Amino acid sequence: MSVARELPRRVVVAGAGPLGALAAIALKRALPRSEVVVVGTPPDPAAFADRAPTGLPFTNRLHDRLGISEERLLREAGASHRLVVRYRGWGGERHEGVAAYGAVVDPRL
Repeated sequence: MSVARELPRRVVVAGAGPLGALAAIALKRALPRSEVVVVGTPPDPAAFADRAPTGLPFTNRLHDRLGISEERLLREAGASHRLVVRYRGWGGERHEGVAAYGAVVDPRL
């Protein structure tokens, strides 16, 4: 028989970008008696998610689990879903690419 472990009194999330904020919200909901502290860190030059002003379409499931409605995101944060991502210069000066979310990808984008 295993012994129940004591829950942490404090959890620290490193990174104050969108992913850090979502992690902090999820941790606080999972551990309501624990203190959740978010510590900002310098952005990693390769961290694309911290530079994107929108969320991917599948993040609505995560938001639903956290109790954050799409209406509230739009009203309070001006948020929207990203349907396509166009990469320019990410891998070099002439590097380009498109990553679409959905069934159809138009190469002319």
